[in-house]
Amino acid sequence: MSTAVLEGNGHRCLSDGVHGRRKSVDDKSEDGLLSDVRSRLVKEMQFPEDLVEVCERIGTGCHLLRLLDEGFTMSERDPLLFLVPDLHNEESLHYFNNGNFGLPPGSPGSLPWPGGVPPAAHDPLPAGVVQRPPFALGRFISSQPGVQDLSHGSMLVFYVENLEFLFWLSSRIQDQRQFRRIGPQVAADFGVAAHEPLIRAYTLDRLRGPSMLYPNFAHTA
Repeated sequence: MSTAVLEGNGHRCLSDGVHGRRKSVDDKSEDGLLSDVRSRLVKEMQFPEDLVEVCERIGTGCHLLRLLDEGFTMSERDPLLFLVPDLHNEESLHYFNNGNFGLPPGSPGSLPWPGGVPPAAHDPLPAGVVQRPPFALGRFISSQPGVQDLSHGSMLVFYVENLEFLFWLSSRIQDQRQFRRIGPQVAADFGVAAHEPLIRAYTLDRLRGPSMLYPNFAHTA
């Protein structure tokens, strides 16, 4: 799992992505550092408490605060997109890193890895696999036209050049077997079980908040 150094408001912290491990690398205590991140997300970015918890734990909060401190700007037409897995759901964490491949047998949407195992770092990608782990979903998103990762390789925060790219990105994810989830409407049409959404997506059109849940970013088909 790659680790990024994050800076903002006079502090630096380490984050290990969706596994949420981090430690202070200056003279602040870890508790004090995390308290500072939580406080700023609530007061300066208007995040609700449930979103603050997960953004603080996985490092998204540090990335957003760094962008805020650097004066990064965007708008409704070119928003930020950030992904939020469920830290208490192993399937959600697995999906973020791998997609549907290798989800536990019996889990809705689970697919076996082509060839039986995930591709190694330098192996050719098997047919049907568009990105290798870890961070497969984020890697796929950042590889699309008009999208840029702003989280130092953690694949959590993305700049999207315009709303057309954002809409198109949703369709691209739905097109990929590795990431496609079957939503309620498609499930009802075909008489199959719906797949639980495993990732939430939010947009920001300004770093002072508030964040907006983006239901049209449907990793469920």
